[in-house]
Amino acid sequence: MSALLDLLRQTSALSGGNAAFIEDIYERYLLDPASIDPAWRKQFERMLQASANEAPDTAHGPVINNFARLARENRPSSRQLTERMAPAAAAKQGSVLRLINAWRVRGHQYATLDPLNMRVLEPVPDLDPDFHRLSEADMDVVFNTGSLFAPDRMPLREIIALIREVYGGNVGTEYMHITDTREKRWIQKRVEGYRVTPELSDDDRRWLLGLLTAAEGLEKYLHTRYVGQKRFSLEGGDAFVLVMDELIQRAGANGVKDVVIGMAHRG
Repeated sequence: MSALLDLLRQTSALSGGNAAFIEDIYERYLLDPASIDPAWRKQFERMLQASANEAPDTAHGPVINNFARLARENRPSSRQLTERMAPAAAAKQGSVLRLINAWRVRGHQYATLDPLNMRVLEPVPDLDPDFHRLSEADMDVVFNTGSLFAPDRMPLREIIALIREVYGGNVGTEYMHITDTREKRWIQKRVEGYRVTPELSDDDRRWLLGLLTAAEGLEKYLHTRYVGQKRFSLEGGDAFVLVMDELIQRAGANGVKDVVIGMAHRG
């Protein structure tokens, strides 16, 4: 029993909790065996004799410190990186923001509003990425989207697809002349943030066509039945019938009981 206790006493310092302490002593032993306590030196000598056939061990501390020094010396500072990248990156970023603003201001001029494609669209130079010195090589570069209602950073290709969908689709939006910033941002949020194209079934399409046909039929009937009479024409506003029908249907589904429609009066 006493022999076991002696063994435990002799090896108690070798517990895992003393690993950092023992490693430090071993590092010093590898650098200068005479610099440590003889008892520890004897312990390490027995350990090295047991592994005599292996390559000699090397102190880890100097190696680790050397790698850390190399990393510090070879790594460019954040200021150096900024100085190298800032001018070109800032110029490209500015071009992206100008392109977004151009679509907000003039995108309605390029919107697809003619279902028969009879209207020839005049070219709008500043809606072209080339106008802002953005090339195909920039398309997959990730840029900040600025005030666009979208993720903070997107590849240029996705930014262009988004603004073309929003401002060059089947609805023209012109609002950048508004001077009230809150009002303008309110519109932007709904134009850019809620870009959802409704999925219409065949039944929905037939229903809408029926409304349009009925509105057009009534317009023609009144025009031929009451020739020369003063009346309000529906020409140019027939699509509004569809909007009002959808508005009333949704209002009813949300509990609205009464809808009042006021007639405009032009004297």
